[in-house]
Amino acid sequence: MAARFPDELTCDMAETYHALDWRALGLPLAATLAAGLRENSRTRMALAGSVSTVDTLLLGAAVDALHLLVWAKTKDGQKGRSRPEPVVNRLLGVPSPRQATGFSCAADYETARARILGEGWRQAAGGLPSSAAAAAPSPEGEGLGGRLKGER
Repeated sequence: MAARFPDELTCDMAETYHALDWRALGLPLAATLAAGLRENSRTRMALAGSVSTVDTLLLGAAVDALHLLVWAKTKDGQKGRSRPEPVVNRLLGVPSPRQATGFSCAADYETARARILGEGWRQAAGGLPSSAAAAAPSPEGEGLGGRLKGER
């Protein structure tokens, strides 16, 4: 704890126990005091890899639920548009999925599509690579399902 997060431990010891030089306390007492730090102390949160306290995350979840209820009553909510961004995602540092992406050519689109969908869907669809699958006509003719317009 002291080796990995010395600044956090120093700050927590000063705040909680008013011990500005916790190293002068001796190892047994310093270890006992460090073990007694609150769950939301800087040191314990750093050890757990937490970026927000549980209380803050619960408050964010409550705000998200309220935003969702209010949004559902709007015209956008009834049509499923402009859903509010979750506050909890911002607290956790999750990147926003709402990033518009444009493509300058079909190859860029196919590359992004393959990355998003993965390669497994191509084998299930017949094993053609994306460029060959897009360019290859069906064996039965043109159109959807290999049927021409007007045929049954």
